[in-house]
Amino acid sequence: MSIKSESVSIRCIFILKNILCLIFYFVCKITRQNEVSVLEYHSIGSNGSFYSVDEREFKRQIDYLRNNYKFVSLSDIEKYVRNDLVLHRKSVSITFDDGYYDNYLKAYPYSNPYR
Repeated sequence: MSIKSESVSIRCIFILKNILCLIFYFVCKITRQNEVSVLEYHSIGSNGSFYSVDEREFKRQIDYLRNNYKFVSLSDIEKYVRNDLVLHRKSVSITFDDGYYDNYLKAYPYSNPYR
């Protein structure tokens, strides 16, 4: 497989993933009154990667979420999906997919709800 065809495949997978997320979003909007979101971060910093969020932007996003949403755990979302728990009208959970050191160094101190 050539580099160009791999790039096209990656784009197609990315587009398909976003379409599925959009479908899931609309199904949830139709079937439930609450809004539950899970945000996935990859890297926090200014390394120029497409998958990285600048530290100031991350803090801005977390501040917005704190002011407009209620943070919940993934286990709470699982209970909500099973109809075992009622969540706040606008709930959110954040995750970090690769466990990079910058997640701990830059994101954890700012996003830790117990600080």
